[in-house]
Amino acid sequence: MSTTPTVALEVLLNIPPIQIYKQGEARSAVYRLLQGQSPIIGGHSTKHNKLYLEVRADNVLGLPTDSTTPKYCFVNHYRTQIPAREDWENGPPIKAEITWYDGSKTQEGVGAGIYEPRTKMKISIPMGKPATVFQAEITALEHCAREIKARKIRNKSLAIYTDSQATIKALQSNKITSKLVLDCHKALNEITSQNKVTLSWVPGHGGHKGNEGADDAAREGSSMRLIGPEPFCGVAKPVAKTAIMDWMDRESRRWWRDMPGQRQAKEFLRGPSANFTEDLLSYNRKAVRIMVGLRTGHCRRKRHLSLMEVEENTECRFCQEEEETTAHVLCHYEGLARVRFHLLGDIKPEAEREKEPLSKLLSLVRETNLDKAL
Repeated sequence: MSTTPTVALEVLLNIPPIQIYKQGEARSAVYRLLQGQSPIIGGHSTKHNKLYLEVRADNVLGLPTDSTTPKYCFVNHYRTQIPAREDWENGPPIKAEITWYDGSKTQEGVGAGIYEPRTKMKISIPMGKPATVFQAEITALEHCAREIKARKIRNKSLAIYTDSQATIKALQSNKITSKLVLDCHKALNEITSQNKVTLSWVPGHGGHKGNEGADDAAREGSSMRLIGPEPFCGVAKPVAKTAIMDWMDRESRRWWRDMPGQRQAKEFLRGPSANFTEDLLSYNRKAVRIMVGLRTGHCRRKRHLSLMEVEENTECRFCQEEEETTAHVLCHYEGLARVRFHLLGDIKPEAEREKEPLSKLLSLVRETNLDKAL
């Protein structure tokens, strides 16, 4: 209905309020300034200086960053290739001394792993929690290059395999914006001056023993405790972006919780949810209109019609006992108890149906012909 409040629609569509969105953009701008090592100078307690101090004190945004000003590298002494899956039917396509590497992320942390079948060398590197799998892959590759240099391997044909195409494509690019990628690029060029090095992709989970050995080493690294301060490496851009989005989500939920009014909508909406929004927008326009009306209470229920001064009597048209609200009709009206139990699994559910699949709620409305009265 046209009376549906904007703030309730923002929650339904997972859109942050404009003031919170602007604050999130401001935090992103301050973070970019910090990345460029351009501090905001403000001796007074201005809002800009306050925001700068908040970002600096943040558990994620205040950490050192992995980003760097763009570096352009046009000389790669090492080769990179992404062969087709069919090229692996008879084993590794490159005849050379082989080393495998991998990255892993678990609830315990992030780890990098290196495995060399010929010498049975296995190296596990713990990286703590803030790192990403991509950073683990790059770290493993750089460590592999450093290990080759430390062992003084020369005049050899070396093949380094990974199941991460993102790693290979990052090194193929002439523009580098990650400190880890830049360090890895330099380390590979160093060992290539005395060896023929090829970095190649291997299909993941294809039963290749070398890849499985590197994966095991990476998982061991992720379960190991990092000795030393965190972060192991600079914070990646996606991690910083996620931190800002999480802040906006928390602020949006607080704004919705503390906002006065919206009693009927708050019975069914505890806060914005990306999964709920995705589910809602997968239906056609008619179904979306029904769901929005039910979730916000702005539909042709007598309680709402009375607030619009269209209806004087607020008694439920079904039971003539209580006020006719969305929560009453869907959750407490005894005449729908059997259908509710069949579809929702509860004879008299509470109004907290935020996590209930919309398909079940829509089936309840259609089977009881409530959609004709909405």
